[in-house]
Amino acid sequence: MGKRVLGGAVLLAMVASAAPARAKIEHHLSLAAAAELWLRPEVGGHGVVIINYTMAGLPRGAHFVIDYNTDTLRLAYEKIRFADGRAEAGVQTKAEVLIAGLLTDYYRHGISDPKRGFYASYFSTGGYVKATENPHYLELAFDIKRWFFGRENATAPELILPPEMWVGELRARYTLWLLDPDPSLWEPHRLFPRVRGVAFGLEAGADIRSDSRAWGARDASVFAPADYRNDPSRVVVQARQWFYGGVQVHPRVRLQVAESALWMWNEDDLVRARVGGMNPYVVPLAGAPWASFLAGRLASADLSVHVRAWRELEVGAIADVVAIDDYDRTGVSPKAAVLFGAGAFGDFRYKAWQFDLRAGFSPSVSPTDHAAWSLFGAAGWGWSR
Repeated sequence: MGKRVLGGAVLLAMVASAAPARAKIEHHLSLAAAAELWLRPEVGGHGVVIINYTMAGLPRGAHFVIDYNTDTLRLAYEKIRFADGRAEAGVQTKAEVLIAGLLTDYYRHGISDPKRGFYASYFSTGGYVKATENPHYLELAFDIKRWFFGRENATAPELILPPEMWVGELRARYTLWLLDPDPSLWEPHRLFPRVRGVAFGLEAGADIRSDSRAWGARDASVFAPADYRNDPSRVVVQARQWFYGGVQVHPRVRLQVAESALWMWNEDDLVRARVGGMNPYVVPLAGAPWASFLAGRLASADLSVHVRAWRELEVGAIADVVAIDDYDRTGVSPKAAVLFGAGAFGDFRYKAWQFDLRAGFSPSVSPTDHAAWSLFGAAGWGWSR
């Protein structure tokens, strides 16, 4: 699946890059499984399987990583320190098969339309360099990606698939990192961060495509309504901003907030942000189906109250608000919307084990239904030597 939209991968990278290099070889293994189910407006669900192996303590403090996540395999040699530890670099290869971006699903007003879904896969390779002057981090990254597409059994013959193409992805990132250390910030089987302190990030990027053509459900005699918004340019530009904050207001009570904003130009559904769900791979909207909305312009906030009920058991409540563009997914006179969601959660650690359970609802997914409801559960285990 796609990585945590707007900050999750950055959490892991920033904490690890701040740690000193070690001469001793270390082995870390994380295993996790998760599932999210939505009950209204219609029943559906997706699952996640995670296997992450990291070898740390290699020359120059480098890490070798094998990361498998459901349909995605990533191999990386990263966190290679140089310039007396003030800079690092890394390279990676990544492939996602068939369900990249969950383009197999097409949701409109909370209802799936199988005729508009299709298979999407890609292969990419690239690298990064990062200057580190704690608590400030400045990164430049570049990837070369090749997209492949295919039809599902239910895909309408009239649906125009995107062109198979090469893409050069260039990113510049700035991060301010003032979070207290916590295992949830670097152990992949702990899916939800326990945040104390603040972190802030900015990102600017450009995707340069070898081909660019209009695609999607553009035949109004077949699709009602037609979707005309997938007509990208050869160059897609984007700007992102994110913030994490957490404060301990009582020995047993913590308040936590995650905020993000995104603005894209000349984009399509291949790169728009996935909105909806309670998993780490989306802009959260409790209660909504996973990736209910795909947005090129958005602003979001997620507020949660965490109560330590017993030892390493936290329970609490979540409130989400997301403003998105083109709520109706037509590309014609795009209508913005403000969406709301709320839920409750349990987050339990027992030694190397991690368990999560979340339930939520959204009153604003569909104009014809009063609410959407969903459940999320996860279990994970970690090992180090």
